[in-house]
Amino acid sequence: MADINKDDIYREFQEYDRDKNGFVSLSEAEEVLAKRFGFSHEQTKHYLTICDKNQDGQLSYGEFVDFYIRIKEKIAEIGDIFRSFDVNGDGVVSVAEAKEAMRSMHFSDSEIEMLVDTYDVNRDGKLQYEEFIKFWMGK
Repeated sequence: MADINKDDIYREFQEYDRDKNGFVSLSEAEEVLAKRFGFSHEQTKHYLTICDKNQDGQLSYGEFVDFYIRIKEKIAEIGDIFRSFDVNGDGVVSVAEAKEAMRSMHFSDSEIEMLVDTYDVNRDGKLQYEEFIKFWMGK
């Protein structure tokens, strides 16, 4: 990915490595990914397992680079989905936009309304990007 540089990765590694032991554990990764992006324990474990080449249950800096790139790609994918839902481009997904996008996925209007309501933290009747990430990730 073109928008990732070594300084960004190093800063992120330092943020994830909460106990400063030079490795990122599952619990450390989970703390950051749940807070920022709504990742579940299972989703975080999946990415950590894929990237933990020596299978020691934690990520060295080298393993973290792969992990970070995969996470950035997943978030970019969610951004593309968000933009496809946000038909009018106003930076939020309304209930009407969610209904339009999700009807083809066999969700009923009432199910869509309930989902939007569940993830609409600020109670404005719309999903901002941060709310949408958690909505899409199912957390």
